[in-house]
Amino acid sequence: MVFRYYFFKEQDRNYDLADLIAFFQAVPNISLEKVGSERRMNYVNEMLDFKATFVISDKSILKSANLVSIDPKYLDLNIYVEFNLLLANYKIELVVDIIENLCKRFKFCVYNEVFEDVLPFRRMLLLKAFEKVKEAYKSKYEDEIAEYNKLEPMVLNSVYKYLENKSSLKNIFKEDKIVPLDYIFYKKLGSRRAYVGVKWDGYTPFIIPSNVDLLVIYENGNNRFIHYKEFEAKIIKVLKPVESDLFGLCYITYKDMKKVRKELVKGKFSAINQNVELIQIDLKQILDI
Repeated sequence: MVFRYYFFKEQDRNYDLADLIAFFQAVPNISLEKVGSERRMNYVNEMLDFKATFVISDKSILKSANLVSIDPKYLDLNIYVEFNLLLANYKIELVVDIIENLCKRFKFCVYNEVFEDVLPFRRMLLLKAFEKVKEAYKSKYEDEIAEYNKLEPMVLNSVYKYLENKSSLKNIFKEDKIVPLDYIFYKKLGSRRAYVGVKWDGYTPFIIPSNVDLLVIYENGNNRFIHYKEFEAKIIKVLKPVESDLFGLCYITYKDMKKVRKELVKGKFSAINQNVELIQIDLKQILDI
């Protein structure tokens, strides 16, 4: 299902089209195309694997009933942005960032069918409208949602934020040869709950994100699974916090690897039979609802 925000202006429909096009051209990850009479500005975030499309149309696509209920001082610009309703809230925050700048620059207002009327840009109201429609969709189409796995919004947000910042972390710690670990995700048969894992070779000093359930170590041609919290408890004294706005990130240095290896080899951990309990899944299969 597609979700949309529509753009209006108060009292008039005037805006500089060339200036509007220039605005979108300046936004990273946006490409422009002409489809029939429509101008489409496609925002494609390859890092987080999602898209949103801003559309300038020659006519309104809002239903007549919606237009009638809107205060006549607000005029439809036939401009809207659309994206998949099942996107994670974190991704929508990035789209709303663009909307905020758009509204400030051109004095646009925003409408969605959930609103009673057109409103000046209010970030929280836009996000709440999206969440409300998404939750309603979940309730109506339970079978479809059951095909996906779930992480709590806060956890999935931290996953996406880590992915967005992973390359910069790699550069920051490059000289120390400390690497940010890669994610790997799992589920249990018969459950929607997803588990966050990280892959590690067992030897390289690492940066580990927050909200990790499983440490997956590739050794002797096989994966060894460890509950991360059990491992963390044994090495907590040598874990160092990463100084950044990415809450909960920690790292291990070469200096402390001897202690870490000792705990890894000699420490006792709860058994995990991954062949029975865990099924690997893709991040695309995970929702925050």
